[in-house]
Order: sequence, then C-alpha cells, then structure tokens
Amino acid sequence: MPYTAALHAANKANASFFDTNRKYAPQYDKLAMEGMKANSAERQQAMKSESSVRMAGMKAVSQVNQAANKLNADLKKQEIVNSGRMAGVVAGAASKVAGVAAYGAAGGFDKPNRTKPSEGIDYSSRIEELRKRSARLRGEAEDVLSGTNTKPDTGSTTETPTTDTPTKPTTDTSTKSTPKPAAVTWEGGAFKPIEYLSGDPNHKSSYRADHGGSNYHEHLAFGSTKERDAAMAKLREHGIKIGSVNDGKHSEHSYHYSDQAFDVPGTNWAVGEEAAGSKRVREILGLE
Repeated sequence: MPYTAALHAANKANASFFDTNRKYAPQYDKLAMEGMKANSAERQQAMKSESSVRMAGMKAVSQVNQAANKLNADLKKQEIVNSGRMAGVVAGAASKVAGVAAYGAAGGFDKPNRTKPSEGIDYSSRIEELRKRSARLRGEAEDVLSGTNTKPDTGSTTETPTTDTPTKPTTDTSTKSTPKPAAVTWEGGAFKPIEYLSGDPNHKSSYRADHGGSNYHEHLAFGSTKERDAAMAKLREHGIKIGSVNDGKHSEHSYHYSDQAFDVPGTNWAVGEEAAGSKRVREILGLE
C-alpha cells in the first residue's frame, strides 16, 4: 500500500509537471502567426512606400515633360512672331526700296533741267524768264500796296512769255474794248500767274501733254502765297474744287513746295468737257 500511494503521488506529480510545462511553454503556433503578421505588415508597408515613390517619380517626370512641352511651344510661338516681324521688316524695306527705285526710274533724283522726256523741251530759259517776271510782279504788287502804283498792268502774263523790261502802269484804258470786271481782281490787282500749265490743247501757250488725258488738270503758280490763296478763294466762289496745293508729288523745284501753286483737277467737269472747264478757270481769274 505505501508503495502504491507513493506511485500514485509520483504519477500525479508528473502530470502536474507536464501540465505546468505545457501551460507555461512557448506557444509556437501563435508566435509563428504573429511573425507572419509582422512580415505581412512589413511587406505591405514596403510595397506602399515603393508605390508612393513610384507615383512621386512619375508625377515629377510628368511635370518636367509638361514644362519642356510648354517651353517648346513658347519658343515656337516666339519664332513665329519673330518670323512675322522679320517678314514685315523685309516687306517694308522691300517696299521702300521699290518706291525709291520707282522714284529714281521716274527721274526723281535727276537734277532738274526741267526737260520733258517725251518731247525733249528744255525749260531752263523759261524758268529763268519766269523768275525774273516773278521778281518784277512782286515789285509791282509792293508798289500797289504801298500806294506808289495805283493802277498796275491788268494784262495776262500767261499767253505770250516775254523778257522785256517792266512797262510803266498807265491809267489810259481807252484801247481796251472789254475792261476786266472787279470780280477777277484781288487786293493786289489782277491775277498774274508766273506759271500756268494746262491740259487744254486749245490754249497753245499753256498746253502740256502730261497735264491732259487721265491726268487732266490746271496748274497755276503765283508770285506770292497771298495771291495764290486769293485765286483759290475766287475759284471756290464759283464752285470749282481745288486739288493739290503743297501736298502730293511734284518736280523737285515745284512752286507747290514754296506755297505758291495749286492744281485744279479735271474731275470738276464731265468727260469731254475738260477744255471748256479750263477756259472757265481762265475766265474767272481774268486770264482770257
């Protein structure tokens, strides 16, 4: 009996030992599971971090590409603008060159001898004559304005050029069959153009072919701006329109540029009536 009890007690002690060992022994299955969980979380975090890095890289590359594309587009746009500006500069320069060439071809740079290419007429002597006449007429006008000459010569100076010395004014009008009415005078006396050119072939002394046809116009120059303005005012009173005054393109030494001349365009009259219109201008100014 004592041995049985001892054996039983020993067996019980062994069972208790095994239970204790079992109870407090490491739970390897749980440890393995936790390890697996830890490894899984670590891999997930690594994958997430790697994905974030990739996304950031892709975004950076995309931004760089967008900036490069925008820069290229801006450069191309600027090239187009620069090309347009250059084309405009070249076109403007070409236009100026063409204009200068055309002006040169038309004889614009030739020193004037006042020679008409189409007929070969030398106007040099005529110019000198008209300059002398202009000086004489200015003197007469000054005499009239100052009261030393009360009756200036009222004859027209445009019909037959002359280089004679100035004639003394006279008050004898008995030889004049039709005296000039007051309407054709101005404060300086009668209108006396120092240059009159017309497209009217019937008026031989003033006719110039280059003032006729499609370019039909009357050209009148006077000894002073004041007389020119008075003549323009007189024509306007009769409904006649004035063309170029000191504008437009004219010969280098034209009276237009010294504010002494003006043109009466043929467009004042119907086609075919230009010559009658020229005669009307002369009548209004007392040149007929």
